[in-house]
Amino acid sequence: MIKNMANASNEWRTLVRCQKALEMHLQGWKQA
Repeated sequence: MIKNMANASNEWRTLVRCQKALEMHLQGWKQA
């Protein structure tokens, strides 16, 4: 159970990181 929760939070962190990177990428496109 605890292992599953740690796994889920790890995936969540990865998703958030990807989303932030994507937003920065889109902002760069708008500025260009």
